[in-house]
Amino acid sequence: MISSNTAGSYGGGILSWESNPSLENVTISGNTAGSSGGGGIYSYSSGISLGNVNISDNSTSGPGGGIYYNQSNSILTNVTISGNSATGEDGFGGAIYHTTVSYSTLLNCILWNNSPQEIYFSG
Repeated sequence: MISSNTAGSYGGGILSWESNPSLENVTISGNTAGSSGGGGIYSYSSGISLGNVNISDNSTSGPGGGIYYNQSNSILTNVTISGNSATGEDGFGGAIYHTTVSYSTLLNCILWNNSPQEIYFSG
């Protein structure tokens, strides 16, 4: 469980920078990031694999309440992303925010009750 963490800028719960993490059976909940984004996860130039993961109730004053991707790709299998929020002037993508050549593959996932949008693509 990764919970109740705060980051002044990137990735309240997890900051993945030029790496390839694989997480299974993990809860990422109640984390907060500053205006750079990624309340639950911030991913830069990374490849992330998530299986049976719950990402909930994370927040940021920038983009990507649940997950922020920048030049990253991911495979999400049996992942629930719920109750996350992205606020502020640049608050887009309550569940997932994609920017700069990023993509995700979602298999059997639930995205629910994230604000303002479930998924946002920039650029």
